[in-house]
Amino acid sequence: MKTTTKSYAPTFFTQISSAQMLDGYALTSGETITFEVTGGAAFVYGSTTDNTTNDPSVQFARRIE
Repeated sequence: MKTTTKSYAPTFFTQISSAQMLDGYALTSGETITFEVTGGAAFVYGSTTDNTTNDPSVQFARRIE
């Protein structure tokens, strides 16, 4: 388990790898990332590209209660 805290200014945009987001921690199979937004709002998504077919995929974060 890895915990990290990030703060961003309003209207900030970044598109980085999960390892960059997690300060170098590399995800392995079956792991998930959880975000806690403590102020304002966030649009969180992940994207991948298949290494063989180059088919893109996008995953949108969903709110959990």
